[in-house]
Amino acid sequence: MCSRNGVVGTGQASSNVELKCVDGSANPYLAVGAVCAIVAQGAHDGATLPQSFDVDPVTLPAERQPPRLPESVGAGLAALAEDDRLLAVLGPELVDAFRSVQMADAAAAEGQSAEDIVNAVRWRY
Repeated sequence: MCSRNGVVGTGQASSNVELKCVDGSANPYLAVGAVCAIVAQGAHDGATLPQSFDVDPVTLPAERQPPRLPESVGAGLAALAEDDRLLAVLGPELVDAFRSVQMADAAAAEGQSAEDIVNAVRWRY
């Protein structure tokens, strides 16, 4: 059961959360910690959730589609640098360490084929 707006519900009357934007190479502690921290900060700030989707978002008109995730390490780091709320909850030390690791991994993968990258990191994560 889940409580939403003080009303306890089951089935379609309940709420849930899915986090599908991380993969097996992500640090699960960092990913879950960042999500928890940003949710707590949003609740503290009185933020509200965007409109829910009851259909596959790809079928929506372009103006209603949710924002896309970055498609490269550089784009992801640029998005992180612009997210003042996430930067604040993570703190400068963690952000700097994360950024350094991501940049080093991207540099190591540059110019390699997808197969070479998989073979290089398969057992690392």
